[in-house]
Amino acid sequence: RASFSMSRDSWIWNQRPASSGYSDRKVRRRSDRQPVQYRPNGRFQGSLARSTLSPESETNVTVTISSLAGEALLGPEEMPLSSPIASMKDRLKRSRPGNSVRVLHGTRELMDFDTLKACPLISNEPLNLVAVMSKTYAVVAWGETTYGGSTDPALEDGVLELFSSSGAFSVIKDGGSVIAWGHPAYGGDVGYAARHLTSDVVSICSGQNAFVALKKSGAAVAWGNAKLGGKVSADVSRKLADGITSVKSSGGAFAAVKGASGEVVTWGQGVSGGDSSSVAHLLASGVKELYATRGAFAALKHDGSVVTWGNPHCGGDSSIVSDQLANNIVQIYSNTTCFVALKLGGGVVAWGNARCGGHL
Repeated sequence: RASFSMSRDSWIWNQRPASSGYSDRKVRRRSDRQPVQYRPNGRFQGSLARSTLSPESETNVTVTISSLAGEALLGPEEMPLSSPIASMKDRLKRSRPGNSVRVLHGTRELMDFDTLKACPLISNEPLNLVAVMSKTYAVVAWGETTYGGSTDPALEDGVLELFSSSGAFSVIKDGGSVIAWGHPAYGGDVGYAARHLTSDVVSICSGQNAFVALKKSGAAVAWGNAKLGGKVSADVSRKLADGITSVKSSGGAFAAVKGASGEVVTWGQGVSGGDSSSVAHLLASGVKELYATRGAFAALKHDGSVVTWGNPHCGGDSSIVSDQLANNIVQIYSNTTCFVALKLGGGVVAWGNARCGGHL
């Protein structure tokens, strides 16, 4: 008698002598997903992959989630390695209403779609995670509905931060998703940008008629009035796909810094600084920080020099003080129509609308 047996989800084949030759009998257990054929040479044709659970999927680990101050918020508790991070976040939120939660393993943030398998484990040692709690809010609105005077039920909790344009609002919710409402011409409808705003947004820059969201990945996403910064060209879109560290608005235009190189990317209304072609060679690298008035931009470079562009009546033209802005600038301040720069040693340089502080 010859026999062959497989796992419980496969076939069992038996062969035994009979009075007249041999008779084959196949016995199926639970599933016929893995058919097997016997050949005289003793080999089997077909997949014989075992369907038993992997040891890892059956393993539990002792988990403790603590606050930054070291207070135990959850656990110690035995959990399967397949436990989703999202369920732990939900438990923490329920125990502390009005808070959003980020969970860290070391310096790495664990996302909702992760499980405990994402954490490297040391045999027989407990798993210690850290929860960063952030206060969340509800939004209440009133006034003309067209411009954002009413809100959605989704805004009743879980809001981290609120932003406004001249006729719309937007919020970042727990998890980094974005909700916008109000007049579409002012950014109240995210439109084509919606698929990029479902998670991981860390900040929003408000313009007069548009918004720009900055994501964890370094991507910048714009929506709103197309002529005033709510839409970008294909070339600008490629530059905004990664590496962006900060975004500023002059009202009708936006400017962003790519952190690694210090390159400045601009778009929106040309007269408000969306067109920086006249100083593009100076903005190709080395920019440390951006500043804006309502119509112009100023860039502080790592070498202490300043580059300006945009509406000359709002500080976009600094030629009259260009010698003083060539070096040793450590900080820039702005109001609606002018800039003031602080120099190393305490000197002050001003330019822009003289009636509003642009002349000393």
